[in-house]
Amino acid sequence: MARIGDMNNRHERILNILANEAAASVTGLSDILGVSKETIRKDLQVLAEQGKVTRIHGGAALLDSSVNMPFTIRQNVAEMEKRHVAECACQLIQENASLIIEGSTTSLALCEALLRAPEKLATLSLITNSIKIAQMLGLGAKCRKLFLLGGRTDAEEGVSRGKFVLSMLREFHADMAFISAAAMNQQMQIMAFREDDMLFQRQAIASASRTYVLMNASKFPSSALYSVCRCQEIDGLVTDAVLDEKNRMDLLEAHTVYMQAT
Repeated sequence: MARIGDMNNRHERILNILANEAAASVTGLSDILGVSKETIRKDLQVLAEQGKVTRIHGGAALLDSSVNMPFTIRQNVAEMEKRHVAECACQLIQENASLIIEGSTTSLALCEALLRAPEKLATLSLITNSIKIAQMLGLGAKCRKLFLLGGRTDAEEGVSRGKFVLSMLREFHADMAFISAAAMNQQMQIMAFREDDMLFQRQAIASASRTYVLMNASKFPSSALYSVCRCQEIDGLVTDAVLDEKNRMDLLEAHTVYMQAT
């Protein structure tokens, strides 16, 4: 039987490793700590149950929503929750609508939901800064129209960024915009980790008749560097997060729809 002291020491070392790395694999942790992969898997399960790490495919990442993890890691975090949020958001979209969809892992889940409704998707016009979304939609073959906003490319995130993207976005007026919250604090402030994301989201709000924020529960309550807008300033919040009565009343008074994905 493993000694408690040894286990606690491993847990501390695992957390220290994850504090310095975006994520770590089971194999890598096994090699560093000199224990079996099965032992590492059990350690990660305990740490996940304690709310200290989040499990990803083949390893784990530190559960700290104040840190923006790389796209490839975020894709594997809260996959089921994002799918539920995406399915809920998909119900808001009517045939023949025009949509602005920001590049994010939750937006990818939304496009996956639309792909499961091909007849609806075929009627939609989409505007996006996401190369990944454009590829997912067959470069426009699977929807009515696809506009890929051009600018400085971000290879890690698979999106285009910068002033040229914003300039192009200003030329559109869509029925709906879907943006993702990197964080939302107790004051219901929508936040972003990057200045480019903040500017894109603000312009998306200005370029659409209605704006919906997509967010999984791990983002609330939390904080990020840049403030995008107050949640009461957008048309709807689609999330699996459970809001308290005060927050729900604030949204109700602002005529902001709260859709809880389950």
